[in-house]
Amino acid sequence: MKSEFNYRELFSVQIKSRTSHVKSFAPSQHQHQPITALNNVEDKTVVLRKRIVKLATTVHEASRLLAQDLTFLVVKSRWAALTKDSNHKPPLRSPSVALCPNSLSPILGTLTSQFGELVAKCDAQFAAYEVGMLYTSLLPKSEKSLGGIFYSPPTISKMLVSLADDAKANWSCHRFLEPSCGGGVILTAIAERCQRQSKIGPKGSAKCCH
Repeated sequence: MKSEFNYRELFSVQIKSRTSHVKSFAPSQHQHQPITALNNVEDKTVVLRKRIVKLATTVHEASRLLAQDLTFLVVKSRWAALTKDSNHKPPLRSPSVALCPNSLSPILGTLTSQFGELVAKCDAQFAAYEVGMLYTSLLPKSEKSLGGIFYSPPTISKMLVSLADDAKANWSCHRFLEPSCGGGVILTAIAERCQRQSKIGPKGSAKCCH
């Protein structure tokens, strides 16, 4: 028991020390301000996401289908924004479940599309977290509790990547596994770190693993 307590205490200290400089992603002080009055795109994204959830759960009953419908619309809108000026536009993979986005109210569909456009302007990890937060916020509470659904915020993913750096991870050839991937925040952080390593080149890389 003593070693377990010490481990948890150490882990808690590491989280606090590594995330103390990271901006909070829940700016409650902006909740009641007009979105157009906010200058920071991340603040706008958070406020709009909360408004979508409030409107959606007022008009519709929280359900997995509702969460899937709105999340797909967000991803579709984000993908369109990201590939707007690109000559190469890979098709967006169709969802594996039957969706009914036409059953949503027009205003909800409009807000969801705007949310996707805002998310496209954000940092990739923040974007993944916000899309995941929208999805989980639209699920019934019983389903979230039963499935233990929790999406890691960017503060955690940055801390884990930093710990991997401390452990001398070779981002050029090590393989990384995220067995409980939800919104993909941790995988996004790993992909970005691997991408940075590829830009550094051989001089900044450790000897490749086999």
